[in-house]
Amino acid sequence: MHKPIRIPLVATLAVAGSLAAAPLAAAEFRVSDFYTSGRGVAQWIETATPPPEGDPSVVELRVQGTSPEGFDDSATVRFGGTADTLPPSSPTYDFRASASGGSGGSPRLTLRLSKGGAELRPLNVVAGQWTRLDGQSGWDSYGGTCGYRSDLSYAELLGCHPEATVLSIEIWNDSGWLYPGGYQVLVDNVIYRGQEISNQDIDSLNRPVVPPVPGDLVQVEPAGDDDVLVRLPKGSDQGEGTGRFVPLTEVASVPVGSELDTRRAAVSLRSAVDFSGRIVSGKFSKGRFLIARPRGGNRRVTELRMRGRVPPPCPARGAHAARLGRRLHGDIRRRRYRRSSAGASARRSEGGIRVRARYSTVTAQNAAWTTVDRCDGTVTRVTRGSVVVRDLTRRSTKVLRTGDHYRAPSQ
Repeated sequence: MHKPIRIPLVATLAVAGSLAAAPLAAAEFRVSDFYTSGRGVAQWIETATPPPEGDPSVVELRVQGTSPEGFDDSATVRFGGTADTLPPSSPTYDFRASASGGSGGSPRLTLRLSKGGAELRPLNVVAGQWTRLDGQSGWDSYGGTCGYRSDLSYAELLGCHPEATVLSIEIWNDSGWLYPGGYQVLVDNVIYRGQEISNQDIDSLNRPVVPPVPGDLVQVEPAGDDDVLVRLPKGSDQGEGTGRFVPLTEVASVPVGSELDTRRAAVSLRSAVDFSGRIVSGKFSKGRFLIARPRGGNRRVTELRMRGRVPPPCPARGAHAARLGRRLHGDIRRRRYRRSSAGASARRSEGGIRVRARYSTVTAQNAAWTTVDRCDGTVTRVTRGSVVVRDLTRRSTKVLRTGDHYRAPSQ
């Protein structure tokens, strides 16, 4: 295999809008990076039981389960050289698992697209048996012209993403929670647009393994006709971190650390697929927020930190104690994959979207609510579903349901 050509990749959030650069029709398909979290291992190895083509070099993705800190392992290989539209024939890959039963969603091939994405994974695995996923069916798609749809054929997937650019391909193993004794997946013979990766190249051996960026599979796009404004962080790859807000449709990607202004228009946001096989999507409006890395490294929680004018101290008399400072309205929905494996429901409370206000946080998976920062505290009102409120002043947790409200006091 030739030495890879290094091309910068979008490493965080994909949004609407076309890429400024023209597609690279003849880009070399290659291993770009390995990513791990927790005790995950991602690397090239040689196996004594190679796939039918006989080359002993395979990619190992190995996880150990849940760490003592409560975080799940993940191991990922990313492929580059895909900066073009979706090919007419599906990507394919061979894999061999170390256990038999439900796959837990691994090994999962993820297509990162300029607007949305798609995933392909087995439902069940058989220990020690090489299996090929040909991608003719079984695709889950989000974004594009179809929104979220599951169990599509590849032809249907193409129809949902007619002009999307493929930013990268990834194969994940994050199913250690299903196999606490450890779960290894071997991957080989990955084929994309007629190019095959079946053995390691010298350059990939020297490439460091780096942790994934929290929230790196979140898509953001306007939810209506009006412009949502975005302020990119300084030093962003697009060179637009100037400190001023620009329309969301004018940027190609929104990295972690960007601030969105939704006071005049709503934004649609989709979180990464969590370890139990779900997508959390929602609309946010009536405020400003920063897309942040979750504190503690929980990649299944997407954190939105409220921004804007902080209310001044309350007057001595309480007549104006409810004076507003800033607010944010959220309406999110959890969507289960039809093919998610058994045991997934036991983990449904561990992911979601978290809004961090001045005196409390709100975590939700399927609810509508409004968070308001006032001079006397932070008020949360729920209009649909249920949310978990963490009172940062009293260090207590409350579950609020439809019609409930709660004020976390300022002191």
